Parts: sequence; C-alpha cells; structure tokens
Amino acid sequence: MTIVATVEYRKLAPGEKPSNLALAESRALSYDASVILHLHNEIHHSNEEEAVLVHRDENGKVLPRIWVKFGKNKVSGYEGREFVDLFGAAGQVRAVDLDTALVEQRERLEFLKEHKPRGF
Repeated sequence: MTIVATVEYRKLAPGEKPSNLALAESRALSYDASVILHLHNEIHHSNEEEAVLVHRDENGKVLPRIWVKFGKNKVSGYEGREFVDLFGAAGQVRAVDLDTALVEQRERLEFLKEHKPRGF
C-alpha cells in the first residue's frame, strides 16, 4: 500500500531550507518512510522581487521554481536535488534540467545584486 502524507516543519530560520532534521513532531517518520521529499518555494517565504528561485511564464510573470530535495530514498537510492517550475493557475509543474536551473539561479542572483534597492 502506498501512503502519501504531508508533515510540518519546525520554524525555519530565514534562508534555511527544509531537511529531515526540521520535521516537527514527526522524527519517527524519517526512520519509517521509504521516500522523503522536501519542497521549497522561495516566493512563499519572501516575494517575487527578492526570490532567486523563479521562472517566468510566456507573459513575463514571475512564478515559483520549486526546489525538490530527496531527504531519503529507499526505493532507488537517489538522494539528489531537482527543480520544477510551478504554473499554479494551470495546476501544472514542469521538470527543469538541473544545469539549466543552476545557471538561471546564478543569473538571477547576479541580477538581484545589481538591482538591490539603496539603503540595504
């Protein structure tokens, strides 16, 4: 039988990404589960002007790029990270090539550094 469940994290520090150690009141889950996936939506924790993990739709609207980290995987053993682009209005996610995601992440970070508002 396959069971899919969601759990909450303890309060994460700014900039901290989810991990198995951050599972709130569910530590036993990290031992019992066959697969644990951590999803991080940077726009949820900041805003689209500050977020690094983003993509744009065909109209240029900034949308979230979701960081997916395998915290545990007894099924295939893969424990890397992936990125998917979220299209919330359409209810779709699309896989993003890891190299492409990393290049775009660096480019976005450089853009944000160059366009940082004064006074910060």
